[in-house]
Amino acid sequence: MDSNPSGKHFPDENSQKGTLIDGRYEIQLPLGTGGMGDVYLVFDKALNNEPTALKLLHKNISNELRHVRRFRNEVIVARKLSHPNIVRIYDFGKTDNGRCYITMEYIDGKSLYEMIPEEPDKFMELGDVVSILIDVARALSFAHSKNVIHRDLKPDNVLISREGEVKLTDFGIARSLDDDMRLTATGEMVGTAYYMSPEQLRGGEIDHRSDIYALGIVAYEMITGERPFNHENYVAISALHFTEPLPRASDLNPAVPGWFQDFMETCAEKEPADRFQSMDEVIEYLEDYLPSVKKNKHSAGKSGRRAKTSFTRTLLGFFGGD
Repeated sequence: MDSNPSGKHFPDENSQKGTLIDGRYEIQLPLGTGGMGDVYLVFDKALNNEPTALKLLHKNISNELRHVRRFRNEVIVARKLSHPNIVRIYDFGKTDNGRCYITMEYIDGKSLYEMIPEEPDKFMELGDVVSILIDVARALSFAHSKNVIHRDLKPDNVLISREGEVKLTDFGIARSLDDDMRLTATGEMVGTAYYMSPEQLRGGEIDHRSDIYALGIVAYEMITGERPFNHENYVAISALHFTEPLPRASDLNPAVPGWFQDFMETCAEKEPADRFQSMDEVIEYLEDYLPSVKKNKHSAGKSGRRAKTSFTRTLLGFFGGD
């Protein structure tokens, strides 16, 4: 049997298979790596080898207060959010050599990014798209009810289990409106530019409607396989968000119905006041059309065209990626 079915190499010579972290978590497989840290599948020795995901901050930035705060923020925020569509966070700690880590629920499946086909003329089923969007909106509705804004919604941060459960993850840069502490300096932008609202790109004050904007961008990518505003240059991407209307999805996928285009456009209006005003409105709109679309179960057992392994890019949005 393959001892490393993920196909990934262990990025750190001090974090190999069998390494015990904090006297409790035994590393099994690397799940991914990014600019700030690595994610592993570990067995929790204190809980009968329960499979768990562990984020380990790179040792060269483990003493940087900004990164440690962001790490800790993910635990503080996510612990407020006990919901079936949100990945559970378990613990925050430090290794013997001072590296911070977070443990969380391990989702055996794929990221939404991996499920979006890359080949031309290959698209996700509309029924699957709508069902996943409803579950993501439910997760965000609950977060918003707790005054938490995600601020980095993207396909990498949505996980689909083999049983078809949809889970939102990565609250590392989420902002709790109840907290006075700022994780970023005034005017500093956090998030992923492809999915950020105009007000977020400007570095101004944002509210829950920025997550609604991002949901519209994600919906467009799900149904077309392409980002609506795409450029290699960050400034150019920002300009597109500021000035260009959402492209017609039917130009890429002729099967996209008008009501779904209307939905995406309403989410992605430039002015927050012109968008859906809550995730509950989003859910209500989509649920009205759900019975009329084909209901194919979204399951990680289906072969997403982007998936080269069973579990890449997941639990890593905060650590890197597009």
